[in-house]
Amino acid sequence: MKTLIHIGAPKTATTFLQETYYPLHPELAYIPQMKEWSRWMWSLDKTKIKALAISDEGVMGHIKKRRTLLMNLERLVKDPLVLITTRAPDHSLLFSIYSQIIRIGGRESFEDYFTKKTAHWADVFNYQSVYDECCSIYGSENVMLLPQELLRADPSQFYRMLEERLAISQFDPPKNKQVNQRLTWDQIEFYRTFWPSLSRIASLHSNREMPLYIKKMHMSHTPIMNAISEKIGRLCNRTAKQSDLETSKFLESFNCYVSAMEMLPCYEDLLERYKKSSSESH
Repeated sequence: MKTLIHIGAPKTATTFLQETYYPLHPELAYIPQMKEWSRWMWSLDKTKIKALAISDEGVMGHIKKRRTLLMNLERLVKDPLVLITTRAPDHSLLFSIYSQIIRIGGRESFEDYFTKKTAHWADVFNYQSVYDECCSIYGSENVMLLPQELLRADPSQFYRMLEERLAISQFDPPKNKQVNQRLTWDQIEFYRTFWPSLSRIASLHSNREMPLYIKKMHMSHTPIMNAISEKIGRLCNRTAKQSDLETSKFLESFNCYVSAMEMLPCYEDLLERYKKSSSESH
């Protein structure tokens, strides 16, 4: 039985796949958290399931612990397929990261945040490094690269390529479902201004075991909060919007190109976008 290990990267539609594809595919057993591995292994109905799926973009986010996490998984999994989803670096990637930070309580400006954190995110999105690491542990034949851009442009092709490697039947999830939608600049202004008060509200949630940042994320994704934050944020409207030119300085250290992309047809029309970051970072 093949086991898909989807390790990210963050902001490459991982949440979308975790909510709309992995748990709905009739031949996949989706394990939402790695700590649940043992419990799930013993409770699976082997007559219906053809493959397992684990998805956790935190593996790429924890750079210092990444190799240890990957090696521990390698000991548990008999027939692995490691999936690395990629995204070419541009202004929208940085804004998506920043939007997520604001959702969980960040209050720094765009400029201040990336002045401090650009080096960290450049390491996270160094796909060549994580690809080489995965190949050294699992073997290159068990490591797969797929672009987030393909999932946006042609979802069916993305799913078919993944299903072929997992030897499972074709499945197309429900369409037009938005997951983890990023904030607008007006909403960012709202959360930066009012998060201290909202955090106190979130901390009163009846589930005391749920981490506060998860409560914040849940609250910020509700339709009511989306509408309130947009309207009030528009009234505050003090946040300076960042242009592509202003954010280009933060992208200079990103190197998201992987030499293996040259051999993959799904990257053929995207290579220049990925190579651009590589040439600009040298």
